[in-house]
Amino acid sequence: MSKWQDQACITLELACDAISNNHLRQAIILLDETCNFITQAHLRERNKIPKSNYKGRSPTMPFLLRLMIDQAEPKLSQKRMKILLALRELRNILVHQVSKKIKVNRYQCMVFLREILAFSSDYGVPQPKLIPSDLAEIQPIEILIEFGSKWKPNDRPANDKKHVREALEKRGMLSGIIANIGWPLVRCSLCQRLVPVDYLTTPQDEFTTEDNEPVRVYCLYGCSQAYQAFLKDQEKKGMFSLVLDSELYYLQPLLELIGGVPYEPL
Repeated sequence: MSKWQDQACITLELACDAISNNHLRQAIILLDETCNFITQAHLRERNKIPKSNYKGRSPTMPFLLRLMIDQAEPKLSQKRMKILLALRELRNILVHQVSKKIKVNRYQCMVFLREILAFSSDYGVPQPKLIPSDLAEIQPIEILIEFGSKWKPNDRPANDKKHVREALEKRGMLSGIIANIGWPLVRCSLCQRLVPVDYLTTPQDEFTTEDNEPVRVYCLYGCSQAYQAFLKDQEKKGMFSLVLDSELYYLQPLLELIGGVPYEPL
């Protein structure tokens, strides 16, 4: 383990301590500092930092984060890069006091902490010994389910399960895990229940989204029918034509959107 990885862990521990003691502005600055330290150290270790950027200036942190998408190992995802850039923007607002009315809430800190923990782990930084206990509230929830004879996702190959979990995580939609088989759960957009991924549908127009964007989903426990009933009611009121907006009306299995895994219509 490199010295910079130990140093990054120390900064991350300070950030966790700041969150635990409700020093949230300080926590944001420390989390951003951790991100900067890891980014520069990793790229420098791989000899990937250019000497200068635009007009001979030193490379900025947003530039280096974008460089991590192609030059890091493992490569930084577009989704995580956007979150880290949002962290940098918030840090700049706090440090330069653009507005003293800007407040940082705990949930906001916990979201950034979750991403920095995952980011640091990717590049060999040890996890802090003390992490705020309520971090679990924004991480996928692990639950146990007893299966009936009609639905047995545990029969699915391990590679299929892994592919679906990774695809949902990339979209920021992974809200839970069935712990005894590793099958993912997603929160229904209407009733907000955690539902197995193969019990969810999504409107056809969502099939045009990027792979790293979340989509609307409606469960088969009544929400998909409620969604379609709502659209029919809107059509009767002259809000739009289902002929023109059929992509809003027709629902397809969420697993179709993910692709790469077989599914059986329920």
